[in-house]
Amino acid sequence: KDSNRLFKDISGEIPASYKATVDLCRKFNPRTNTEEMSSNGKAIDAYFQSIKNDPCIQYALSTTNTSISDMKKNWFGVGACFEHVIAGEVKGSKVSGYHWWYKYYADERDGRCSDVMQMEGLNDNCIFTGSFLYDPDGKGNAFSPCKKPKGGFTIGNSACALLALGHIAIETARSMGSIPGAFRFNADICGKTYSWQVYTMGGTLRSLYPFANK
Repeated sequence: KDSNRLFKDISGEIPASYKATVDLCRKFNPRTNTEEMSSNGKAIDAYFQSIKNDPCIQYALSTTNTSISDMKKNWFGVGACFEHVIAGEVKGSKVSGYHWWYKYYADERDGRCSDVMQMEGLNDNCIFTGSFLYDPDGKGNAFSPCKKPKGGFTIGNSACALLALGHIAIETARSMGSIPGAFRFNADICGKTYSWQVYTMGGTLRSLYPFANK
């Protein structure tokens, strides 16, 4: 990390799914309570078509005995979890969700994000928990810079890994007879175990984020 950025530049080739995920994120209005699932339906279908053979996705589907359509419903249902967790939303002057590290990396390169303060996990390079500023259009035009008072993400994992993790979590709850509005579980990602918080809405995912070990 330098004085201006949370991440150093990545050298080498970035997997195609990373760019595809960021491109899909850009199609959503960052404001909360905007309904864009139907207007982005074709783009969402194309996205899942492009990632359906990813090992994380295949593992999640085989483990839960479900289909790619089920995963799409979980992440793009009434809870709008993809928009909340992967893309990040804006509610008033605050950032809501925004829990994928590479989205931050891409936004940082575009002048849309700036690091403010790391609060927890200071000795853990695999997770960031802290506050930051986010300007969705990078120009301060449609949005004033919004603040994430405290939030974060694990570092180094693909969006496919998060899609798989959330899918396994909610499908496991479903198989046990009910889906609570909120629950926690422990899971390994990037070689470390973290506690994960899940929120649901209408039987679909709403939020998924990790806690830094204290």
